Amino acid sequence: MASSEYVEIRGLNETIRALQKIDVGFRRRLQREIRVLARTVQAATKEYAAKAGFDPPGQSGRGKGALIRNIRYSVRGTSALIRETAVRDGKFRYPAVFEYGHSHWGHRPFLEPTRKAMYEVVYRDIDRILREQLATFH
Repeated sequence: MASSEYVEIRGLNETIRALQKIDVGFRRRLQREIRVLARTVQAATKEYAAKAGFDPPGQSGRGKGALIRNIRYSVRGTSALIRETAVRDGKFRYPAVFEYGHSHWGHRPFLEPTRKAMYEVVYRDIDRILREQLATFH
């Protein structure tokens, strides 16, 4: 499984379901805004990974940038996920080793620090997005 970190906003899904009953296009508009927010968090994650030494050639001098290149976002419904999908030799998911630590390779997390740094930004933007969308209901 790819490594990932979560920011959970309680009550959001229930609110979205209720508003969807009033306006069938609400969910689609909200998803579009969440996709923009996910791209912002993805970019911040790539920047943090580069600062952690994962940009080519990396600390080993052999890196090709696969870790940064494979930081992806996905949006399902009104949920967004930032994940790292890089694999080595077609099977070994090495980013998890750096994220969670290993006795040989050390501990160079990039997802968790980004989640912590972007936490307030995500909350603020979700609040802004909901306020903008709710303004259409007056």
